[in-house]
Amino acid sequence: MERASVNGVELEYELKGSGEPVLLIHGSHIGRSFLPLLAQPSLTEKYTLIRYHRRGFLDSAPARGPVSIKDQAADARALLEHLHLSRAHIVGHSFGGAIALQLALDAPTHVHSLGLLEAPLTTVPRWKAVRELNVATAERYRQGDWEAAADPFLGSPAERAALARSVPGGLEQALRDLDTYFSVEAPAHEAWHFTDEEGKHITQPVLFMLGGESQEFYVQCHDQVQQWMPQTETVVLHGATHLLHMQQPAGAAALLLEFFARHPLVPRAQPHRDWRWRSEDMLKVGGMWVSPHEVEEVLSEDESVVECAVVGVPDRDTLIKPEAFVVLANAGGGQELEDRLRQRVRQRLGGNKTPRAFHFVESLPRTATGKVQRFKLRELAQQN
Repeated sequence: MERASVNGVELEYELKGSGEPVLLIHGSHIGRSFLPLLAQPSLTEKYTLIRYHRRGFLDSAPARGPVSIKDQAADARALLEHLHLSRAHIVGHSFGGAIALQLALDAPTHVHSLGLLEAPLTTVPRWKAVRELNVATAERYRQGDWEAAADPFLGSPAERAALARSVPGGLEQALRDLDTYFSVEAPAHEAWHFTDEEGKHITQPVLFMLGGESQEFYVQCHDQVQQWMPQTETVVLHGATHLLHMQQPAGAAALLLEFFARHPLVPRAQPHRDWRWRSEDMLKVGGMWVSPHEVEEVLSEDESVVECAVVGVPDRDTLIKPEAFVVLANAGGGQELEDRLRQRVRQRLGGNKTPRAFHFVESLPRTATGKVQRFKLRELAQQN
């Protein structure tokens, strides 16, 4: 996995797929819970899935001291910014759903749509039972009986078997990282303040996914979310419990696909614009990730530019450098225009993202569906 220094901590993350970005925020206990979704071609063929491990899980930074849900949301926002993503679909499972709600409240411009996979609220009647369970299991944890402390959270024998199949090593990892739950996340959840006052500020499209066999607590959470956010769309994953996508990844992927399709990140009426963000398009320049599309946006603001594409080309030392192919409104080009475009990018994005070379061309090579053939541009740049 890649590593990112964000918000004062190091988090590990993984990108898979191509298309609009989807940030996946896992819940408590199972850090690799979204692995089954990354294995669904129906999702990765149309969307770039971003999976990361939150503080205190696996090889991300330990969760030292109090870490609030607001802090967790700030981590998610910082990761998006590290990847140069100004906006994304956000999906959160369980405790990750609470983080997703907080992110939508604190950074609304970063959240295009919100997928809540049984997000747990502290304002519903059944929260009292959850609090009592946390108190009882915390006592077992303090006594050193970690397996007994984790037992209620990992489900029935059938649920554990499903988890072991879909997330190999997940049960063992949950035990290893149990400190994070009892020392950090359970207290943070108890202290979380999210009521109708906060909920009414969330205006993005919202999906609430329920398991057909989930507990009444999550049904109450759904009803509360729908009351606060009338735009909420409800789907039920039949035959699933709170494990949802870990039990039925194909079914969960299908429901998410339908939701994302109803709420595209970019309007469909841009047939010739290569707007889709792809993990394989990202360039690592000088140890930092660079989004070609971010550079293209800045170049396209110049009135002389009709369209452009930025690709990574290795230099003599095999280091990747960005180069720009630019189609102009009027024939020409020249050093003066190149200097102007270079200066524009440098001032807005910094030297690391500034194209090393500019190629003024009559048109960009495209597929029959209008997608820019970047491999041809890389070949052309290497020939030059």
